[in-house]
Amino acid sequence: GLFSGVRDWNGKVDFDWFPGAGHKVKFGANYTYHKLTPNVASATNGEQTFTNDFEPRYAHESAVYLLDDFSLGRRLSLNTGLRLSAFTQVGPYVSKIDSAVYADGEPVKTYLGVEPRLSLTWNLAPSSSVKAGVTLANQYLHLVSNSTSTLPADVWVPSSELVRPQIGLQYAVGYFRNFANNVFEGSLEVYYKDLRNQIDYRENYVDDVANDLETEFVFGRGRAYGAELFLQKRKGRLTGWVGYTLSRTERIFPEINNGEAFPAVYDRRHDLSVVANYQLSPKWELSGAFVFGSGNAYTPVQSLYFIDR
Repeated sequence: GLFSGVRDWNGKVDFDWFPGAGHKVKFGANYTYHKLTPNVASATNGEQTFTNDFEPRYAHESAVYLLDDFSLGRRLSLNTGLRLSAFTQVGPYVSKIDSAVYADGEPVKTYLGVEPRLSLTWNLAPSSSVKAGVTLANQYLHLVSNSTSTLPADVWVPSSELVRPQIGLQYAVGYFRNFANNVFEGSLEVYYKDLRNQIDYRENYVDDVANDLETEFVFGRGRAYGAELFLQKRKGRLTGWVGYTLSRTERIFPEINNGEAFPAVYDRRHDLSVVANYQLSPKWELSGAFVFGSGNAYTPVQSLYFIDR
């Protein structure tokens, strides 16, 4: 079988402060020690035999944050925030660049991140509002998926000398409204994400745990955009909700697909969920759910050959 996972030890502290009516400040700090197992394998896939495992990877991650939520008059409210993060990979580790050997706990590579966020809420009426926001986030741990593998080849890897943190910048705008004395609640949101330092396996990668995974990765960018429609019934014997998302998620790598955009592994064009709850009596409730989602785009391999050098 194949196994890849993350074990964390963490601690955090959070504070809330209320300077005045309609004004809330939240701040805090957190720390996490990561132990990542990139790949432990024991399996046979055709002529490929998996008999090796990779040394665990270790890292420190910490952050401090500040959120300020306040009202600007009767209709407008503002939420601002700033998060400062730090990530350090530590040994034991052997550099893939210059073969330098790092001892246990010795820093290998450090990344710092500045993550601002801003959101606005404009109350058009007591029952309707418009919300808009922008968020920048850094991701230091990466789950790399190989869509062409017949094995569960998802692998966790940390940011390192070769693997840079993924960066996501998201824009979102939504309209929210309540109907029939708050019996119904509906919303329509659209979003766009600009993704940097995306990671994937090189083209024609063949599963072989004898290879060092960091040398098998390629890096590029991505984008994701779509619309989400949500309708919920909150009161009465029959309650429930309907949610539908139309979206597209793409990746662009110079080394893959001739540098042209292609659907990401997690691309799901259509996603529909329906949930219903019916109160039969004070003691009995009947529930049901329906979920539909389109599958991943996939082009099967027609042929594969190796050239001896």
